[in-house]
Amino acid sequence: MRFAKGDRVRFLNDVGEGEVVGMVDARTYMVRNAEGFDIPTPEEELLPAVPMGRAMEAEAMRLKRSASGGETGRATASRDTPLAKPLVQIPLRVRARGDVGLHVGFQPKEELDPVVGPFRVHVINASEYSCFVTLARMEGDKASTFFAGKVEANAAREVKEVGVQELEEYRRLFIQVLYYSATPCELPLPEAVELAVTPARFVRPGSFQENPYLPCSLLLISVRDTQREALLHSLVAQRVEQAKEQKEAPAQPVAPKPSARREEVVIDLHMHALTDRDDAGLSAPEMLAYQLQRFEQAMEEALAQQEVRRLVAIHGVGNGRLRGEVVRILQRKYPMCSYQDASFKEYGYGATMVLLRRKH
Repeated sequence: MRFAKGDRVRFLNDVGEGEVVGMVDARTYMVRNAEGFDIPTPEEELLPAVPMGRAMEAEAMRLKRSASGGETGRATASRDTPLAKPLVQIPLRVRARGDVGLHVGFQPKEELDPVVGPFRVHVINASEYSCFVTLARMEGDKASTFFAGKVEANAAREVKEVGVQELEEYRRLFIQVLYYSATPCELPLPEAVELAVTPARFVRPGSFQENPYLPCSLLLISVRDTQREALLHSLVAQRVEQAKEQKEAPAQPVAPKPSARREEVVIDLHMHALTDRDDAGLSAPEMLAYQLQRFEQAMEEALAQQEVRRLVAIHGVGNGRLRGEVVRILQRKYPMCSYQDASFKEYGYGATMVLLRRKH
């Protein structure tokens, strides 16, 4: 069954109707649903919708205009309108192995002269979970939301276009992320963090680089890395303040402990081994962020020593969350290294051995 542009259709495997707005290929249509999203849908998953009478159609249009403010004439045009145009889910070039988080990417419209702008803003979901995302401009302590919507797993959405003259207004972006899945799984924690998007970053040489997600150069900002840095900054400030109050010198970082064999380094990621307390007065997300920062520090130090060939991270068994985050860091930041369960005889359960390989 063939459909033409403008035909009303029903989704065979989903609830609701939509309108055919174009073709993706010979067997796939682009269908705009009731929320204004364009969804690529195979022909075999579409059915003709029951035609509405003229009166019903007119009433539906009237309600739609009324909801958007168009009928009263009081609607105000805003450059921050979230759905100023339909937003298409763009599949990523590579699929994520495990959760590697969310990114905000700025794509120069003029590839040959990127600094002249304008810049397309992409929300990139490089994870195996769908998520709801809100993006807002911060003005003092006030937030002006310019995007709110769903981003599918391993997909990206272009949400806005920002001109060079507007960059100053977007130097502080606040993003909130809520992950979800239709199948039972352990979900990542919600994320809420402010991203620093200073105009200077757009003119710095090498800011726009190739990436594994979209076939274009991007200035890429990682939400998870930014959140981790903010938590660590807060942790350091807290510990310094405590040290001042107690008139004690700040505790020295615990370096990875070399084993009897020079070619192997061991780091214990339990909080009592990293600090002088089991919790150091931190919340669960802050403890996790601190443990992961210490693991990354140990990885960098081990890779800098040519004689070190292996790193063993002792993370314990628990609910598996710390090990899962360690593995995600290895997949994302150290893909040249391989990993496996460490020797049970030497380390018991709950340890991962990383076989170090260095970039040439």
